[in-house]
Amino acid sequence: MTVPFHEIYQNNFDYLLSQQVDRTIDLNEEIGYLTQLILNAENSYQPLSIAAPWSVKDVLLNLCRLGLSLNPTKKLAYVLMNVTEAGEPYLKLHPGYRGEIAMATKFGVIKSAAATLVYEKDHFRIQPSTNEVEHFVTSLSIDTSVRGLCTGGYCRSVLTDNTIHYSYMSIEELDAIAQNQIEMTMGNTPWNGVWCTEMRRTAIYRRAAKDWRQMIKAGDKTLLALSETA
Repeated sequence: MTVPFHEIYQNNFDYLLSQQVDRTIDLNEEIGYLTQLILNAENSYQPLSIAAPWSVKDVLLNLCRLGLSLNPTKKLAYVLMNVTEAGEPYLKLHPGYRGEIAMATKFGVIKSAAATLVYEKDHFRIQPSTNEVEHFVTSLSIDTSVRGLCTGGYCRSVLTDNTIHYSYMSIEELDAIAQNQIEMTMGNTPWNGVWCTEMRRTAIYRRAAKDWRQMIKAGDKTLLALSETA
């Protein structure tokens, strides 16, 4: 069986190795994961094998520079097909929310992060002048008859200097994301079902990740990889 983009892997292997931010990923394994993704999509309506060869190299390059992995069990990042303005199909690396947490940790921005949803019957208060949050719940249920409707959420991040950073999303913002995904997928999305609660938390982590990325202090190559995966 012919391995898609074998020459790209072979001709750029040494260079890609030199670009690794650390040794937490195995380049051979990442090539294997990417190859399997391409093979799995071969009979789909949009086979990944038609992507521009340069984009295959860029996916691996950004994996190396950001210390991410395509290992499906880790769920750190995934690859999607995009099209340039000139109509050329290309592959793009997309960090998942776990990948964003991993990067923010790796590059010394956060120690930990936790996304929390807020409901109507919770006691929730923000002190704008100090950015302090007061949140008490009387039940862990997400049944609307017990805690009311979701009103939004926040992510509490512990930074490496031990300060606390909060990122917020209103229910209007979360609902707008949900509606967009439902329309784009004709309803075939986790937002449109029992996983909606988890998708809201994921969206809140992604909002926090925008703040974390602004705090990353790194070299030009890392910053370029971040911009290409935003």
